[in-house]
Amino acid sequence: MAICKNESACVEFVNEFAPEHLEIMCKNANAVAKKIESAGLVLIGPYAPSSASDYSFGSNHVLPTLGFGKSRASLSVLDFIKIVNKVKVSKEGLAKVGKSIKEMASAEGLLNHYEAVRARKNEE
Repeated sequence: MAICKNESACVEFVNEFAPEHLEIMCKNANAVAKKIESAGLVLIGPYAPSSASDYSFGSNHVLPTLGFGKSRASLSVLDFIKIVNKVKVSKEGLAKVGKSIKEMASAEGLLNHYEAVRARKNEE
């Protein structure tokens, strides 16, 4: 249990701590819940105890612990799906973004990244 001086301090603490379960029980629980970005499971109001969520409410019981709620959510079907990004670009499309790529590569000090673009532009 955490007791904070005010609502903003509480929200800041929760988002930093990233608890596995978070029960919000206050008059403006819905408004507070909207500000929570880091928790495994957010239970809103006095009638949503974590034990009921474990057994009955349908939320997943496999939750991030040890602060991993900052970057992970509860286990879902998405954890078992591999997403492969595929990109196809025309010669004209590459030419349109070439200048931007050169500027970004230069800003990062990685001009060799631009060389792959330059070489393709000069294939003709």
